[in-house]
Amino acid sequence: MWKKLRPRHWQITGKLIVPYVTIFVSAIALMGGMFIYSQSTALSEMLDKKAEIIARNVALGAGDVILVPDQAQRLLEAAKKFDGSVAYLLLVGNDGSVIATTEPALRDKLLNRSEFEAGALKVPDYTRRDTPTAGTFEVVVPIKAGDHRFGVLRVGISTDQVRARARSAAAMIAGVSVLALVLGIAIYFWVARRVAKPIRQAVERLEQLAEGDADLTVRLPVASDDETGRLARVLNSFLDNLHHLVHEIREASVQVASASHQLSSASQELSAGSQQHASSLEETAASLEEITGTVKQNADNARQANQLAIGSRDTA
Repeated sequence: MWKKLRPRHWQITGKLIVPYVTIFVSAIALMGGMFIYSQSTALSEMLDKKAEIIARNVALGAGDVILVPDQAQRLLEAAKKFDGSVAYLLLVGNDGSVIATTEPALRDKLLNRSEFEAGALKVPDYTRRDTPTAGTFEVVVPIKAGDHRFGVLRVGISTDQVRARARSAAAMIAGVSVLALVLGIAIYFWVARRVAKPIRQAVERLEQLAEGDADLTVRLPVASDDETGRLARVLNSFLDNLHHLVHEIREASVQVASASHQLSSASQELSAGSQQHASSLEETAASLEEITGTVKQNADNARQANQLAIGSRDTA
């Protein structure tokens, strides 16, 4: 069973489809990965730019109301509602005290104890930095009025929207890729079967010839001028020649059988003639023996008569 899974045991349709699927899936995976990466990068850059715009505009407004905490609080809350990607806003004084914030738990807190919090108080200009919280980064803008620095504005930006869009794009690409793969396999399978069908017919005809039960009058259809069409034409030409050769062999066999029959008849006639000649020779030999016996008897009689004649002469 496992041997049939080896490529050498695959049919030509499978050998044509497997490379196509491999190349197609690899290309889609590569292009999809590049697209998702480029989309994520573009969305991240857009988010960074939007975060900078929000932070600078809020910092500009906060410079006018930083000394009035209630107005600063309303400004931060309005800014948070303005964009859903804003996770939090913190208006922190130079000593680390929270002047206004959208996080109720941080109000009236002192944010200068950790290295991360203390580092925000030292930024000289607009700064983007990562936060300990996954999926969130922070931008920090100093609040200044002339040469006097009142504190910093910290804006936390969530990347959930970017990741959600990236996942949506990935799901869309996956769905389109699967659909394209199914359609591509169906079309490629149809084309592969059309290509393999003439080859399969040629193989079946050759197998019939090898088994000795082929109908030499049947020809393969020639439906194209490509390699498979040329194969069909060549095989049909071979079958024409083979059919003609078999026909000539049959005619020659009939002629040989007729000549053999005639030769057999001639041999029988020759055998009968030989027997007649042998009988004649036997009769001739018997006649010669009778003649020889008669001659011998005549010679004996002549010899006896000669002796009698000699005896009668002597007596006289």
